Amino acid sequence: MRKQLILFVLVPVFLTTVLNGCINEPENGIDGSSGNGGSGFTSPGKIAFQTGGSIHLINPDGTNEIRLGEGQGPILWSKDGKRLCYYSYYSSLDLINGELPNELIIANTNGKEISRIPLSDLNLSILDWHPDGNKFLCEVSHNATYVWQRDNGVSTGVFKQYVLCSVDIHSNDVTELGLVNNLSSVSQFFKYSYSDAIYSPDGKITYSKGDGLYICDSNGKNSHRLINIGGIILLGWSSDGSLLLSFIGGKLYIIDRNNGNKILLDDRVDLSAGYDVYFSEWPHFRSSGWSPDSKKIAYWSVDHEGDKYNLYISNPDGTGKIKITTAETDEISSPSWSPDGKRIVYSVEDSIYIANADDSNIKYFHTGSYPKWSPK
Repeated sequence: MRKQLILFVLVPVFLTTVLNGCINEPENGIDGSSGNGGSGFTSPGKIAFQTGGSIHLINPDGTNEIRLGEGQGPILWSKDGKRLCYYSYYSSLDLINGELPNELIIANTNGKEISRIPLSDLNLSILDWHPDGNKFLCEVSHNATYVWQRDNGVSTGVFKQYVLCSVDIHSNDVTELGLVNNLSSVSQFFKYSYSDAIYSPDGKITYSKGDGLYICDSNGKNSHRLINIGGIILLGWSSDGSLLLSFIGGKLYIIDRNNGNKILLDDRVDLSAGYDVYFSEWPHFRSSGWSPDSKKIAYWSVDHEGDKYNLYISNPDGTGKIKITTAETDEISSPSWSPDGKRIVYSVEDSIYIANADDSNIKYFHTGSYPKWSPK
């Protein structure tokens, strides 16, 4: 199964429908007042979010809101916090039909547009932003022929072959990395084609295939296997690049880069039953849940009844777990940490909230969705 299909299961549909009263107020309460009065929190960085058909940028205390331009989330920040990217506007019908957004827009924090990448023209899907800020990890699709050996003979057909590539944000030059080539049978496709890929903090590529989890240089060379478990969904590296948050067989794991050992973080998620963890957002932008110092992880998990979504913060080994809030809807966004690691921002339906990481306070922040806190 292609990663786009997996992520479509993992994530909610666009946060465009505004419904009232669909989040349970925790004991310390949520300020559900109308209007956009800001959080009252004093925190570093800026928060980008989508409201209506536009992308906005605002200080965490609710001041200095600016409109960057027409666009659609999800939103991704460069590692230095000086640039961000988002999609040109597309409709939910485009998603249902499997259409790519036309363009990826890169802008700086004063709203000046830097460049646009023509995704549909280049047939690209964005996977991750390189730590140096100059290129994206992408996949490009080609038509390929497969051979299927059957009892009554051989069948052939055409399928989409996805090849990892990088694209320069300034020139739009696409460089294929050669990680998927010359597949001639269905068995080869499932064994050797990758299912997910991201950058590590040192700029190497981590990618998952049917026969294991691999790391290679940013040019696709010098690949080696970390573990021999395939089909892993990659959610993000810790800031020092030693621990990888992953989704394996319906369970949330931490994988140690040095020895390949797995630490179970949450075993209550089950894709076959529709129990999802909302870290990644279609198409491919992800919020890993790691706090800036990598001492905490924030994530959504479905309760045992399957009708409520709990936002948790825990230590990487699964201890010290606290529940921040409960939502009675699947229209939720990935939690995003403040640069100082004291707060998280997230959305439920079309309302954005900021919460202290110690569960001491939750406040309504703004109308909108896809909030992402800048890393600096």
